[in-house]
Amino acid sequence: MSKFIVEILKGYGLHISQINALGLPRVTHFEFICQAQRVEPTFEYRI
Repeated sequence: MSKFIVEILKGYGLHISQINALGLPRVTHFEFICQAQRVEPTFEYRI
């Protein structure tokens, strides 16, 4: 599991088992696209 996914889980206070079966592939796809563009994916939780 990447640091980016861990940041998302911590930010929303979720456990990996609470992620939808389609949610995790979307997040990892976003992460891969960022890496392909040489951009570090980050997560900032704002209220």
